[in-house]
Amino acid sequence: MLSVTPPLIDPGRRSQRHGGFPKSVCTSINECMCHGIPDSRQLQSGDIINIDVTVYLDGYHGDTSRTFFCGEVSEGFKQLVKVTEECLEKGIAVCKDGASFKKTSLCMCLVLN
Repeated sequence: MLSVTPPLIDPGRRSQRHGGFPKSVCTSINECMCHGIPDSRQLQSGDIINIDVTVYLDGYHGDTSRTFFCGEVSEGFKQLVKVTEECLEKGIAVCKDGASFKKTSLCMCLVLN
């Protein structure tokens, strides 16, 4: 079971609350695209898990997400994680004040093609 350290659950901080979810951590396993709700499911070798932590503090919004391999994963999962990380890096590289979503999306599409 994933444990969240006390600084993330301090009353002065609040989560993004996806659909009323009252915590700061979402876990998405395998085909669950995003914002999975943590439960008691045991991870198995071959699973991938994305851990997404979101916190609002003192007027700032922090959001981070990372995907991890559990044991030996399929080549398909390895490729999925590699390509999504490449898309993220390309999208971030063009982000700046005034940049359009279209430009960001185009950079990601170029990685996919």
